[in-house]
Amino acid sequence: ITVAGRWTTVHVCGMHPDLHRMHIVHVRFPAAEAFNEEATNDDLHNAALTPLVSHALAGGTSTCLMYGATGSGKTYTMTAMQHRAVATLCAYGDVTLTMLELAGKEVHDLLSPGGPRCVTLRENECGELDLGGATCHVCRSGQELSDLLVCGQQQRKTQGTLANATSSKSHLVCLLATASAGSLVLVDCAGSERKEDSAHHTAERQREGAEINSSLLALKECIRALTSGASHVPYRMSSLTRVLRSSFTEPGAKFHVVATLAPGCSDAEHSVATLRMACGLTQCSDYISEQKEDVKHGVRAQAMPRAFKNEHPAYQPANVSPAYPVEASSPKAVASVVKPKATQHGAGQTNRADGAKPQRRAGSLGRVASASPVIADANALVHPSKWSLEELQRWLQQKKVPANLPSSLDSRTLVSRWSLKQWIDACGGDERAGLRAFNGLRLEMDRIAEEEKRRRKQQLGCR
Repeated sequence: ITVAGRWTTVHVCGMHPDLHRMHIVHVRFPAAEAFNEEATNDDLHNAALTPLVSHALAGGTSTCLMYGATGSGKTYTMTAMQHRAVATLCAYGDVTLTMLELAGKEVHDLLSPGGPRCVTLRENECGELDLGGATCHVCRSGQELSDLLVCGQQQRKTQGTLANATSSKSHLVCLLATASAGSLVLVDCAGSERKEDSAHHTAERQREGAEINSSLLALKECIRALTSGASHVPYRMSSLTRVLRSSFTEPGAKFHVVATLAPGCSDAEHSVATLRMACGLTQCSDYISEQKEDVKHGVRAQAMPRAFKNEHPAYQPANVSPAYPVEASSPKAVASVVKPKATQHGAGQTNRADGAKPQRRAGSLGRVASASPVIADANALVHPSKWSLEELQRWLQQKKVPANLPSSLDSRTLVSRWSLKQWIDACGGDERAGLRAFNGLRLEMDRIAEEEKRRRKQQLGCR
C-alpha cells in the first residue's frame, strides 16, 4: 500500500490465466485525508473526529463510521479516538450516552444494569426512532464517560478468526447527546467477512457473517437512494440503517467514513474491497482508477508506474458530490488509514515482484514456505490426516496446545472430522488453545495443497 497526498494506492499481485506470467494491478483511491503507517492516533483524531465533535457541540448531528476488513484495526482506532474526545464533550455540559449492539435483526443495550438486554426499534407518531427498553446514562465528567465506554465495549460480542482472536461479530453504535441539543453518533462496524474465515466457520458463524455483509450493503443502498433522488429510501432493510436514519435526514448533518486497511500482501484484495465500499459511501467512486503492470522474469516491478502518477488530475474533495443531500461539501468525506505494520499479523511482509507469498514470522498461524515440523524429510509432503497419533501430538506440542487426545481415535478422525467445540473440550475448555489447534490444522492442510500446486506449476514450467 502506498500513500501519497490524498491518494491511496493498493498494489495487488496476480497471475495471468496461463499461470506462468505475473502482473501487478495498481488500484488508486481518492480520500479527503490519507494516513500511512507512521501516522498517530492524534493525527487521525484531529482530522476525522475533532470537526464532528465541534459540530455536535454547536447543536448539529455528526456521525463517524469505522469500516474495514476483519483484523484491520477498526476497534483499536475507534477506541483511541473516543478517549481523546470525551474531555472535550463533557467540558461544555452533561453528556447522555446510549450504547447499542446490532447483531443481525437483534439489538441489545450494552449498558443495561443486568447485562445486555434486547431493545425494540419502533417509530413514534412523528416518524422518529424510539429505542424501546434502552437505558440513557448521564455523564458529568470525561472520566465517567470514558469508563462507561469501556464497560460497554467489554460486553460486545466477539469471536476468534484467522485474522483476529477477538474479532467483533456485531456493529457497535454509541449515541451521545450534548447539552446543546446536538448529537454525536460513533459507529464501529463489524469486520467485513473474509473468504478464508468463512470456509472454516460453523453454520451459525456463517449466518452471522451473511447478516454483517447484508447490513453493510443496506447502508450503501440507502446512500445511493439519497444521492440519486429516489422517492423511497430503504431504511428498513436493516437495524443499522434504521438507527442511522437521523444521520442522513437531519439538516446540516455531517457524516465521516474512516476506512482501515491491513498492510500485508495477503490482505490486498480485502483492502481494495474496503476502499471501494468507502468511496461508494461518499460518492467518489468515479475517481477510482487502476492500471495493470506486467512483471518480467528477473525484473523488479516499480512501486507505481511513472505514467500512472500523472495520469489523473489532483483530487479535490469539493468536486465530489456529497454522500447525502444535507451538506454541500464535507471536509472529511472519507479518511483511509493503514494499520501500523508492527501490530498487524504477518508484520514485515512486502509485496514481492515475483508474485510469491513471503514467509511469515515464526510463531504465527499463517502459511509458511517451510515444510511441516513433524516431517523429517523437507521434500516430503504428508497430509495431516495421514500423520500418526504421535506425530500429531508432537505438532500440538510445537504449537503449545495442551490437548488431551483420546487414544481410541486415529489422527484422520481428529484432523478432518473434529469440530471446534471438540478441540476446545480436549484443551480443557481453553477456547484460544482449541482455536489454535482447529485453525492451525486447516492452515497446514492449505499449505500442503499450495505447495503441491506450486510444484506442479514448476514442473509444467520446466517442460
